[in-house]
Amino acid sequence: MFGFFALSELDLDCNFHPVTGDYHKGIGCIDLPGVRQHTWLMVTKITLLLAVCVEGVDALILSFVSLHRSWWIVQLKRPWFTMIFGLTMLVLILVVGSMDAYSLPPGVSEKIWLVVDTGGSPYICTGNLSPAGLRGQLIGWLDGLLQSWNETYFGS
Repeated sequence: MFGFFALSELDLDCNFHPVTGDYHKGIGCIDLPGVRQHTWLMVTKITLLLAVCVEGVDALILSFVSLHRSWWIVQLKRPWFTMIFGLTMLVLILVVGSMDAYSLPPGVSEKIWLVVDTGGSPYICTGNLSPAGLRGQLIGWLDGLLQSWNETYFGS
């Protein structure tokens, strides 16, 4: 996030990004392709499909197994596959989310140049980008969600 004074950003890979200021939030932002978000949503769709299949297997087992039947001292009248799959997915979400929060998006270099205008003539300065961290991830995702609400969130 850049302040109001930045006009554009140029990274060391020669990618040019204009900075758009949002006066309601007091920040300036650049647009980047949502590669991670697209991947995250695709993995979510696949995971949900797998979860429904696992729950179907559990439903079959639960409907055909008697109440007191056990296998290796484990009672079968519980949705074991669903519980194990659910815990595994929570751990994977934690790991992938941590990796995303503490690394820069693909195609974004750490060192950048900013074209700055402080009211006089523009000049160029250098800067270093750092990963968003957990707070930055939450702000980014919530801004994306609430931006789609338009007047409902921001008012008329």
